[in-house]
Amino acid sequence: MRLKIKLYLGGIIAKLNILQINSASFWGGGEAHLYQLSKGLIEKGHQVTIIARKNSEVVERLSELAARIKELPLKGAIDIISVLEIADVIREQQIDIIHVHLGRDYWLGVLARKFVKRGKVVATRHVLFSLGKTYLHRQLYASVDRFIAVSRAVKGVLVDKNQINEERVEVIYNGVDIEEFKNEERTSLREELGITKNEFLIGVVGRLCARKNQEFVIEAANRLKDSELNLKHIIVGEDSSLKKEYETRLKQLINKYSLQDRVFLIGFRKNIAEILNILDLLVIPSLEEAFGIIALEGMASGTPVVANKVGGLVEVIKDGETGILTPVNDINSLTEIIIDLLTNQEKRDRIIKRAREEVREKFSIEVMINRTEELYKQL
Repeated sequence: MRLKIKLYLGGIIAKLNILQINSASFWGGGEAHLYQLSKGLIEKGHQVTIIARKNSEVVERLSELAARIKELPLKGAIDIISVLEIADVIREQQIDIIHVHLGRDYWLGVLARKFVKRGKVVATRHVLFSLGKTYLHRQLYASVDRFIAVSRAVKGVLVDKNQINEERVEVIYNGVDIEEFKNEERTSLREELGITKNEFLIGVVGRLCARKNQEFVIEAANRLKDSELNLKHIIVGEDSSLKKEYETRLKQLINKYSLQDRVFLIGFRKNIAEILNILDLLVIPSLEEAFGIIALEGMASGTPVVANKVGGLVEVIKDGETGILTPVNDINSLTEIIIDLLTNQEKRDRIIKRAREEVREKFSIEVMINRTEELYKQL
């Protein structure tokens, strides 16, 4: 019989066996969060096992970690084959913490735990929309030991709309690796895009979709094309839908306003740090954001951030201090702010300095990992 010994030093568990479950098909902010969290927990000496969707981009990216990776179908909330496989992993790896990240993962983790009667379930909520409200959903939520909300806005949805006791919901902000976003001079990407040093470059980074609202920045670019500023715009990201209708819509807008030499769709890019370091301004036009990790990455890289005043972005950015918040889809406000910032170097420098301090003090990857680890230990 395998004997497992845990050391308690002043109530602190020396090592935990942690299972992370994420069934996403594509890489996004939640998956970047999972990567950083798992990496940090491994560095702290914990044993991490990750279950991800078979043949997904997520598996490919997470394979860089020194973690056990298991691929499963993870087809839906009642994928019984996957549930039984997860239960085997919990039993064999003597899992202490089962951390689930997407709505369907909650079901998979809870059901697997019921089979083996082992482990505590932690569920992170990365999005703003409400969970289900049926009787079965309520039973599911009761079986989750603790929820993590990535912002107070997300916690508000869980408490107000899903009637989850607020004492069971912990707000732990996402974090960024500050060292990864050092503001180093890089020119190769500007050269690739044909953008000169005397041109201001404004960027938008995120999946191409209506919720991210990239079309609004194209509208702003049209307004700004007759300004005295020498402006170029890049839109970074891909449309992961089958028909790519939103990407087509963006291309049509660019053609409509004859912005082909000013606005560039450059697709998905892995090295976001390099992208941010060539920008003069990062714009986040999202109609909703549970958190907005790209805002933190911009702040860490020394790129001034202008964002719509929505969701978790209000918690990430201190308006006028660490970035600028603008009313949703207010084109006059956005264009005035862009002109003001790009013509006022002193103001940009002040925002950059304060933003970096804020990330280091409140939103570093170390803060996020330490708070999550402490939650695990409490359970």
